[in-house]
Amino acid sequence: MGFAVRQTVDALNAFFGQFGVPVWPEDSVPAGVKPPYITVQVVVPTWDVTAPFYARVWDRAATSERIMGMVDAIGAAIGEGASLTTESGCVWIHRDGSFAQRQPYPGDPTLQCFYLSMTIQAFTD
Repeated sequence: MGFAVRQTVDALNAFFGQFGVPVWPEDSVPAGVKPPYITVQVVVPTWDVTAPFYARVWDRAATSERIMGMVDAIGAAIGEGASLTTESGCVWIHRDGSFAQRQPYPGDPTLQCFYLSMTIQAFTD
């Protein structure tokens, strides 16, 4: 097994994209984009190790119903672990023990964020 950055990124984008909002790498959200959206830390470990990674779910709303629904849906989709198919293998993701952590923004109560803590292992060529 090798190291396939593009395949891993594509698999993560496809997985997080199924929740009905745009997905971007953590440091690549285009200027002017308004929530809701998901950002994903790009981590591509070798096949023989697992590595921590995170995603953040962003929303701007008066209530937290929509964002909590997205977080619940992501957690349910991962379940005990999710295998994401790639062109030459798969990527496994698992929830960490402190999977969902709310990140409040006191100066702007309508801006909401949940930090999702996970691990990843890539079996790709």
